Amino acid sequence: MGGEEDNRRAATLQFDQFPLWLRKGPWSPAAYAFITLAVGIWFYLAPRAVAMLPPTQLTSERDRWISLGCFLWCMVIIGLLVSRAGVWPMYTFTMWSWALIAIRFLAIFVGENVPIIHFLGEFSHGPALINAVIVFVVWWMVLFPMIFFVLKSKKDRDFFFKFNASFNLINVHAVNIVLAYLIRTFIPRSLVLYDLWSTLTVSLFYTLLYLFIFDMNGYHFYIILSPRTHFCFLSYSLMLGIMAFIYYCLGGRFEL
Repeated sequence: MGGEEDNRRAATLQFDQFPLWLRKGPWSPAAYAFITLAVGIWFYLAPRAVAMLPPTQLTSERDRWISLGCFLWCMVIIGLLVSRAGVWPMYTFTMWSWALIAIRFLAIFVGENVPIIHFLGEFSHGPALINAVIVFVVWWMVLFPMIFFVLKSKKDRDFFFKFNASFNLINVHAVNIVLAYLIRTFIPRSLVLYDLWSTLTVSLFYTLLYLFIFDMNGYHFYIILSPRTHFCFLSYSLMLGIMAFIYYCLGGRFEL
């Protein structure tokens, strides 16, 4: 019973501490405006991005087997999280990003032998790299300190700190950067518009799922994405800007 109670507490602790008006109530028109704009950008970039799909790069046998080990490691972490906390961690952008890293490693190992995995691997290349950096930066520099200081009692703060210092969360919030670096090392090609578009695809799909399903059912993982404030347009635009900036820092090209 104690373990189940801790899991429920970990899932809801940070949500109840945020202002009610950010968790319930009508959406700001700014949220609908941004969604419309983002979908428009996605459609505009789609044909140009697909036309720039990069050629496949082969890797060494050593890198392939290391990639298999990394894939299995990612799956072990997913299995541990789900077995201990239930399925709710898989609703988070963090775990989506972790799953994309796993897919990319599997695709590196398989190569072109399984077409569907090869396609998913190429599609996930950009999101695996860019989102790993986003998760690391946003969690440690924005969400972690914000949630920590919002918590009022020392007991809640101690629990939150202990929870985030756990083996599983250190993996998905810190080791993810190391794994992204390995992907970058094994497949050292330049990022192209296709990678940015695929990252936008994943992020847009997750945002819609988060806003229309997770948020409406009480899973307020990312309160800065609340659609109930007029500032949400700024928050969403900032996330898009961070995505594009990381793409640029990783050598991405903005050729249309």
